[in-house]
Amino acid sequence: MAYRLLVLGACCAGKTSLHDGLRDRLCAIESDDAVLERAGGTWPSAPSEIRRLVVEIASEALAMENVVYLSSFVPTPQIRKARADGFTVAVLQVPRDELERRNRERQRAGGHGDMSHWFESQLENYADLEAEHLIDLAIDGSQPLNNLVASVAALTDRIP
Repeated sequence: MAYRLLVLGACCAGKTSLHDGLRDRLCAIESDDAVLERAGGTWPSAPSEIRRLVVEIASEALAMENVVYLSSFVPTPQIRKARADGFTVAVLQVPRDELERRNRERQRAGGHGDMSHWFESQLENYADLEAEHLIDLAIDGSQPLNNLVASVAALTDRIP
């Protein structure tokens, strides 16, 4: 059975961890990893280049037949097209205080900058998408990783 799932989630919502847990079971693509790879291993400094790559990667992923695509941002017209093409759109819901806690932990662990400046716009974007009825389901991003991976994998069995 074909599966097409777009999972949106704010920075620190668990997209990378979910991706890592799914990739041995399903075709899973995480936007930030794909941008980094496409940019040769260095995160682009120009916002216009980041956006170009995000849109390009989303276009490619959302054209696939069997895929779980994880991203913090997909332009609304691409989400509309994805839904028209049979994608289920889910959002990883994580309370703001938990996003902040995870952000601090990632900074302490090293290798990650402060992502908190993105939270407000990302969460507002998901609320706007919900208001437009473009979100099909919410996934509890606070549950233990094994449960999260199992619940998302189970969703692919139910997606027509």
